[in-house]
Amino acid sequence: MAISMALRNLSRRKGRTAAVLVAVALSSALLFATISIGNGLVSSVKERIDMTNIDVVLGGDIPQGISNGHSISRDMEGMEGVLSSSPMLFSHRTVRIDSESNTEGAFTPFPVGLVPGSARHILSESGFEAVDGWFSNPDDPHYANGTYNGPWMYEIGLIKALAQRLGVGVGDSVTVNVDGSWVLFNVSFIMTPNFGGVAGEGIYFAFFYLSELQSILGLDMFD
Repeated sequence: MAISMALRNLSRRKGRTAAVLVAVALSSALLFATISIGNGLVSSVKERIDMTNIDVVLGGDIPQGISNGHSISRDMEGMEGVLSSSPMLFSHRTVRIDSESNTEGAFTPFPVGLVPGSARHILSESGFEAVDGWFSNPDDPHYANGTYNGPWMYEIGLIKALAQRLGVGVGDSVTVNVDGSWVLFNVSFIMTPNFGGVAGEGIYFAFFYLSELQSILGLDMFD
């Protein structure tokens, strides 16, 4: 009964029926066009990312960084199209470093925490190149089984300008202030920036194993 009444009304009000049909057709066309444009944009962006080999940096709140950074990095490295992934800590806080041959007083470089095996490729692609040496262990030993109770390697890497100011080379020792005490670290490598500029003009960087730096800065409660 209701269907027959609806059909009769459609035939009686031809103008309104035509207008509704046109409106439905236009709405459908716009919907399909929007979906097509959206799919096209997604495809275009994906192609550009694939072609440019873009680096993606995920940052967390200073100074904590990203919780579960190790596991997030492992998950990302397993994704299709991801060549490498590595957790790093670029701290806005400085550390105090000194050496026996230094006569200028302790320096306060900005520390960088690395997992050596996975970070080396990323660093070489982003403005640094190793000129001499590297960490002895590709892993992050102090971060043992998900906790910060593994062995310390006590290794450090220095920007070339800082190494020159400290008067040290690869194989020499420097002291790092850890929780109020001076601890001996071995200089495992020296890097020089290939982006020019700041390092060498008083802005220095020092490189540590990620977990050791987190312990030095009191951030080892964060994964």
